[in-house]
Amino acid sequence: MFLQLLGVFAEFERRTLIERILAGLRVKASRGLWVGGPPPFGYCLVDKVLCAVPDEAIVVQRVFDEYLAGDGAKTIANRLNDQGHQTRKGSRWTAQAILGMLRRVTYVGRIRHRDDVHEGAHAAIIEPDVFEDVQTRLGANGGAPRTRESRTYLLAGTLRCGECGAAMTGAMAGGNGGTYRYYRCTAAAKDKGACQGVSVRADEIESQFIDEIVEVYKRVGFFEAALESVRANVPSVIDELSAELVATRKLAASDRQSIDRYLRSFEAGRFEIDEVQDRLSELSASRAARDAWCAELEAKIERVQSAAQPAPAMDTSAGMVERALRGPMDPATRLFVEAAVAAMTIDSDRNVKMTLRVPSPGTLVSKESSLVELGGIEPPSIRR
Repeated sequence: MFLQLLGVFAEFERRTLIERILAGLRVKASRGLWVGGPPPFGYCLVDKVLCAVPDEAIVVQRVFDEYLAGDGAKTIANRLNDQGHQTRKGSRWTAQAILGMLRRVTYVGRIRHRDDVHEGAHAAIIEPDVFEDVQTRLGANGGAPRTRESRTYLLAGTLRCGECGAAMTGAMAGGNGGTYRYYRCTAAAKDKGACQGVSVRADEIESQFIDEIVEVYKRVGFFEAALESVRANVPSVIDELSAELVATRKLAASDRQSIDRYLRSFEAGRFEIDEVQDRLSELSASRAARDAWCAELEAKIERVQSAAQPAPAMDTSAGMVERALRGPMDPATRLFVEAAVAAMTIDSDRNVKMTLRVPSPGTLVSKESSLVELGGIEPPSIRR
């Protein structure tokens, strides 16, 4: 009981430290100072105050001027890339990066902290009236890229581009007096230089997907053999996952201890929080990533353990699967697709590669096929 009481006080102390740090950041923002993290494109930090970088500031001003002149974010990004301009990280400009720049209040001499905006101690790069005009146009355009509802696309979130690995998102297009659904590479849609672009008619690839997955579910003997193979490997897989889980938990605990040491040192007045803000952010991100991976490993262990259970009844599965996939789209149908498909890609030559999971998690079934023409598919081959 005494140890439990100490733990309560330790947690209270830690929360108090965090609240004090957050309060310090709020005060810092109210004074117009940068509250932490890398400064935005166009600025650098000098004695904890944002200062304009002349070469980058010219690019920022150009982006605002061209957007007000009527150019879209994607057009501006492509033009910057064609002329050799790069982001601070040395990568290509994207429409999303341009839109983020156009919305940033830092460029008009302000500091945003959470939901509050304060007057900054730094000089503005963009005139307030120019910034307001840009916000008006952004609002007229919807403020953010518009996306189609994914619920009408069976493979949304599952199908990926075989050229660059980006997700294939659903879209609509007109032609021959009507409209049709199709999937397109999101990377190519954002930046033509990132990928040569892959697109495919949605009805076409969804029909192929349903035909092939139903054919697989008809092979009852195949599933029984696959499940038996999985059961034999369950103990060794669980041992590997458990060992990785223990190691990851130790690393996450080490991150938490490091954060606590920094907080205690800050409370003792050994340094200013600005001096270690970047390191604290790095440790917090590392801890969050490791905690998330621990949760994923625990879920994997549970899924693998379920593989040792008796085989499900497969006699009527094919018919049930086909009726569900060809019927109206609902959340259960999407959950089934996500559970049944481990990976699915299509490349620019219309080659489709699909990896399926058998009913018991952990076993993968590889299927490869090629779309020969719009109306037909090459018979797939299946191997365990």
